Parts: sequence; structure tokens; C-alpha cells
Amino acid sequence: YLHSTTNNINIIAQNRVIFDGSGNNMRIMSIIYRNVSMTNISFINSRSIVNNGNLTLIDCIFDNNTAEIKNGGAIENNGHLIIINSTFINNKAINGGAISNNNFGKIDMNGEILFINNTVKGNNNVYAGAIYNLGNITLTGNTLFINNTASGNSIIYGGAIYNKGNITSIGNTTFNNNKVIAVTAGSGGSIYSLSGVLIFEGNNTFNNNEATTNGGAIQLPTSNTKLILNNNTI
Repeated sequence: YLHSTTNNINIIAQNRVIFDGSGNNMRIMSIIYRNVSMTNISFINSRSIVNNGNLTLIDCIFDNNTAEIKNGGAIENNGHLIIINSTFINNKAINGGAISNNNFGKIDMNGEILFINNTVKGNNNVYAGAIYNLGNITLTGNTLFINNTASGNSIIYGGAIYNKGNITSIGNTTFNNNKVIAVTAGSGGSIYSLSGVLIFEGNNTFNNNEATTNGGAIQLPTSNTKLILNNNTI
């Protein structure tokens, strides 16, 4: 567990540094009203990061992290999070297998961003294999969501993303083989959006995504989401 009272922290690893929580579901880093930048760091087997400040991640890897009773297996974000050229793989949580972006959270992603094999699993009310979003997210690079899964009995929404905020993609975003698996009421193989705004204006592709009930690619259950699609393949 890392703690600092310094306002500005810049961590650059010349050779990759690995923070290993040894499967103890421990939080490795909590950022409170600080400006933190980390480059070439791997976070594995932990609950990784809670961000309440300004956090920049460059060339970072989040692998096999778990939030057993919380949202966001790798990151729970309440501040401003910038992600560049990073990978999220095999992370698990109650909601948001990789990331939970909460009400006042803002996330900017650029470069090559991978979300692969992230999962949420439970009985009922399970949301977002990869990203649970209540705030604002902007995607401007090449972002891939591959084989992310939400599974359970009933009310299982968002194989990759569950949205109640605003998401804008002006880069190249690909959703491939994301799934919602439910006995009943499983919707939004890639994205389930209850409210907010979805804007996809880059070269975005939705391919081979599946849901048990509705919306193999995107499910909008009400008129509370504004959806803008331009130059997309579905």
C-alpha cells in the first residue's frame, strides 16, 4: 500500500515494475487530491487503485485484479483519470470488471487501450464486464473491448460497458465477442445504456457480440439515452 502527502508524484519505471497483491484483495494505491503519473507499471492480483485525484497511467498493465465486494476490479475512479497505451485483462468485480467510473469521475483514453477477458458474475443486478460508467469518458485512440462478459441469473446488463453517464468515441473503438449471459433479462452484449449520451463518431466496429435477451450490440431500454452513430460497423 502506497501513501504520500506530496502533491505531485511522477513514477517512471525504466524496467517494468510489478505491484503484486498476492490475491489478498488489497488496495495497492489510494490517491486523494494528488497529481500522480505512472509509467511502465503492472498491477496484479490485488484491488489496485482508488483515484480521488488526478491520475495518469502510461504503458500500464492491470491483470487479475479483483474487487470482491466493490465496483471496479482494477480501478475505482472518482477524479480525473488519463489512460494511455495500457491493458486491462482478467479483472473481476461486482460491477465494472476493470473500471468503475463514478458520478463525478472523468476518464480520457488515448493510444492503444485493451480490455480483454474482464468479467462480472453474480446472481441478480450485475453490470458491466469491463467499464461501469456514471461519469464522463472520452476515447480518442484505438480502444479494443474483447471477450468481456457479464453473467448471472437475472438483470445482467452490459457485456463490456454499462452506462448512466456520457461516453464519446472519436477514435477507433472495437467491440468484439463481448457477452451477456443470463437465465432471464440479460441485455446489451457490448453496451447497455440506461441514460446519458453515447457518441460514436470514429471508425467504430461492433462484431459478434451477444446478449441473452436484447441488444447484441447496444441496448437502450428507455428514451433517456441520446445516441449518435457516425461511420460505424454493426
